Amino acid sequence: MSHTVEELVALMDAAPSVEEWLASRGVEGDAPEQDEPFPIVHLLVGEPKQPPATHVKDLLIDRDINLFAGHGGSAKTVVLLLMAICVVLDLPVFGTLKVHRAGPVLLVVPEDGESGARMILDALIEGLGLPADQRATLAEQLIMISDETPVDLTVDAAKIGATARSIGAVLVILDPLRNLIGGTNENDNDIAGPCVDSLRREVGRGAGATVVLSHHLRKAGKDADAGSAPTVHDMRGAGAWVNGARLAFIVSKRDDRITVKAEKSNRLRPDIRHELDLSINADAENEARWLSCRLIDANAGASSDAFTPGRARSLNPNERALLSCLDDRHEPGKLLSHSRLVDDSGLNKNTLKSIKKRMLDADLMRAVPTGRPARSGAPEYYYEITDAGRAVFASEDWING
Repeated sequence: MSHTVEELVALMDAAPSVEEWLASRGVEGDAPEQDEPFPIVHLLVGEPKQPPATHVKDLLIDRDINLFAGHGGSAKTVVLLLMAICVVLDLPVFGTLKVHRAGPVLLVVPEDGESGARMILDALIEGLGLPADQRATLAEQLIMISDETPVDLTVDAAKIGATARSIGAVLVILDPLRNLIGGTNENDNDIAGPCVDSLRREVGRGAGATVVLSHHLRKAGKDADAGSAPTVHDMRGAGAWVNGARLAFIVSKRDDRITVKAEKSNRLRPDIRHELDLSINADAENEARWLSCRLIDANAGASSDAFTPGRARSLNPNERALLSCLDDRHEPGKLLSHSRLVDDSGLNKNTLKSIKKRMLDADLMRAVPTGRPARSGAPEYYYEITDAGRAVFASEDWING
């Protein structure tokens, strides 16, 4: 039997409501509530809210989770606190890595505490030779959650996000993980996964702050190859810590050389590696108290006056090797070709190329045209030291390295 549209509409209008139908069968009470649908968005309509971006070039993904892991004593905290200083002041990190979003930084560092963090920060500030106005900015915009306040990432992500919003923080540093999970088991993925998800939701997206999480590596087993480099599989605890991070670095230290190497990258190229030179001047009567600390890129060219070689920092060994070739104190008017610089400095061609540019940019050496083309057809140059280069070479800092 078929009905017209008008007949169907009339039948529907005459049908009892759910409540009437239930009452006719002796069932009392309201009709069961219908589930509300989830909120939805049309993803491709309009501009994206916050497209993925880098907070610090080749170092931090903006408004997301970044993990730095290393053994105790690998200088992770020094690296992270220098990063904090540079983000506040909009200085290139390690002298080379551009900060794309500057602003206040929130520190959660229960292991070192206020006294340890203050000592390291004071030493770094002294090592950078920062002027009074920049020190005043740091005093205002470097904020730390107090030692008396326990922070538990398993329940406090929203509170961290609220704290970050209250001070306008663009970066939140959590160091180290094992002190920030309320005594729960870091090996439990049911702990790690929700923690990382909450930090991303409450701090990264909710507060618009980049998250840096410090972690430890497992101790090598008895059968471990002493020469093998650690990987993400050597990070302590559950795999969800590193799986949930967008960038994961391993920090290692040998003598005064620190290596920061990307072991996982969801957004940037996977071969990121930073070689850093660490220089610490400690109190002669208390070696645990640092008076100054400098951490600078050992290879790439500086891009800020605050890190220009021979000005706000001393030269690193490669820079010294190049400038010493041009020292003309015993040979006035000394000029060297590019090939002579390669031979005399002992540097490989790629290293020499970057350091030569750095020295030229810093006005520690100059290029003098020979008037002849090189084999490639490009202009050929000799190189000589400048007055600024002579001053650096003759300074006490230069002699003492």
